Amino acid sequence: GDPRAAKIDEMLARVGLADASNQYPERISLGMQRRVALARGFILEPEILLMDEPFVSLDDDTARSLRQLLMDLWHRQPTTVLFVTHDRAEAVQLGTRIIRLLPGHAGIVQDLP
Repeated sequence: GDPRAAKIDEMLARVGLADASNQYPERISLGMQRRVALARGFILEPEILLMDEPFVSLDDDTARSLRQLLMDLWHRQPTTVLFVTHDRAEAVQLGTRIIRLLPGHAGIVQDLP
């Protein structure tokens, strides 16, 4: 078959959405939509992936599950991710380097390993 379709099916399975591949985006949950976003980002095998508060507005369990999924995807397919968050615990859990910015004019307050 089509190698692109096989790659898409594999990525959907990896993010736990193999059974939802024919669903319309507006008919799936917010958590599932965020899983699709992760799949879209990683399927292109980018050198850098920019993520701006990807888990905001999710309940704690769903956010925790998606953070774990993100870490699993990173381990399988290493890439540089620039991740923006206001959640300090999320930054500590996910980050290998944390840069804290000043509010308003984005000056650097801290640059931590």
